[in-house]
Amino acid sequence: MWKVSFIVLLIIFSGCDIFETRDPENPNTPRTNWIPPTTPKLLLSNLKNAMDDKSTENYLNCFVDSTLTGKSFSFIPTSEGFTLFPLLFSNWTLANEKSYFENIKSKLKENSSFYLSYFNENEGTITGDSLTYSSDYTIFLDHGVVDVPKDYQGHLQFTLIRNSRGEWAVSFWKDSRLNEFPTWSELKGRFSY
Repeated sequence: MWKVSFIVLLIIFSGCDIFETRDPENPNTPRTNWIPPTTPKLLLSNLKNAMDDKSTENYLNCFVDSTLTGKSFSFIPTSEGFTLFPLLFSNWTLANEKSYFENIKSKLKENSSFYLSYFNENEGTITGDSLTYSSDYTIFLDHGVVDVPKDYQGHLQFTLIRNSRGEWAVSFWKDSRLNEFPTWSELKGRFSY
């Protein structure tokens, strides 16, 4: 009886491919943790994950798409950042966001990422289709550029807006200094060239 059961099971399992090996994933295909940002928390998580994953596409998807909202993105650096990089920050755009992000990726040490942490968050309240969010942040990136800091800290303020698809995006970003550490503004300035 057990021989018959074994043969029946063997026939059943030979019809499906559970013992077949799958094709390996292409190592050049970036991993993604993108979740449609139907809540502000999901958007903030996507921003953090885009940095962890080194995904330029996901990073840029965190910012407002003027075709879906009619609004454009703006960034206000710290006064120190503006003093160091006045021409760059006079007209900061999403193209600058992309450039700095790509430059960071090219300077990271092999198999390393850059990490973002939020703390002392103030999630604000949703008013219509917008929300003001603020948080202190720390960023660490293990790059190979001599004489450039690896740790950054500061305070960010975002205006988040909901687009016509019901997804949240950053439309306004103001960066502020917290302490003696360089800020995200300085990180953007240093890696924009």
